[in-house]
Amino acid sequence: EVQAGAALELSGVTTAENFAIREGGVGFGNGTDISSAGALRGVGGTTSTVAGNVELIAGNNLIGAATGSTLNLAGQIMAPLSGGNRRLIKVGPGTVEFSGALPNIYTGDTVVLQGRLDLNKTGAGADKAVPSSLVIGDNIGGDNAAEVRLLGSNQIAQLNLFDVVINTITLNSSGVLNFNGNSDVIGNLVL
Repeated sequence: EVQAGAALELSGVTTAENFAIREGGVGFGNGTDISSAGALRGVGGTTSTVAGNVELIAGNNLIGAATGSTLNLAGQIMAPLSGGNRRLIKVGPGTVEFSGALPNIYTGDTVVLQGRLDLNKTGAGADKAVPSSLVIGDNIGGDNAAEVRLLGSNQIAQLNLFDVVINTITLNSSGVLNFNGNSDVIGNLVL
């Protein structure tokens, strides 16, 4: 478990370990520059892969990647369905990729503040990578500072995890939603 105020930085490694992350990691809450925050981070200008599952423990769970780095989360991202929403927040100028065959299971928003989030889930079923509402950009970072890119079709859930509420994609001025030649049926879109 990566405790609040701590960070696990991966550089050019692949691990099958399961991780539980709590809050934002080192530097969270210290000023407005969150580019180096994240309880789980890819660093070193390389690609690192977590093949195990990642459990979101706190309300705001930051995952990041440094410039030129990619953090590939190939397992399942999950959170307990009781005890409130647990948000996943992507920070840092690098790339985080959601891949693997199992769908992600959490009810909190997916928020991309900086860099790129690649959606590349495969396997049976649809809407596998982002199971809840999605917010892209923060209206501060400048044009195209945050991007969500689909590397396959049907990555964003139209309905919430319980199939009772329509999910919303909020695209702020600093955000880009790049379908990259793929298709998806989405819920509400707020520009």
